[in-house]
Amino acid sequence: MQEENNPFEKLTENLKEYVNTRYDLVTLKVTQKVADVSAQSIEFLLVATVISMFFFFINMALGYYISSLLGNSYSGFFIISGFYLLVTIIFLIGKKKLLINPLRNRIIKKILSDEQV
Repeated sequence: MQEENNPFEKLTENLKEYVNTRYDLVTLKVTQKVADVSAQSIEFLLVATVISMFFFFINMALGYYISSLLGNSYSGFFIISGFYLLVTIIFLIGKKKLLINPLRNRIIKKILSDEQV
């Protein structure tokens, strides 16, 4: 009688081990994806910060240069500000097409990719 229960118990034990192994595998994959996306987000923020500082100083220099060409100390900065206002309006009008969809697609592609970095 005990021999009849033994295969069932062994099958149950194997099934439990399989489920636990599968759970561990999924947990590891999710952890890896979260770590990859987080690392790329931090990398992007650092690069964006450095590029922003670069553009800030270039814009300051350009503002001073345009101001010196026009003969007063403020007109170059107004021109640069107007350019950025125009860029902001363009982004606000097309934010879904220009910003949201590409970023969402890039994040989804990274999460669903199977390549190891």
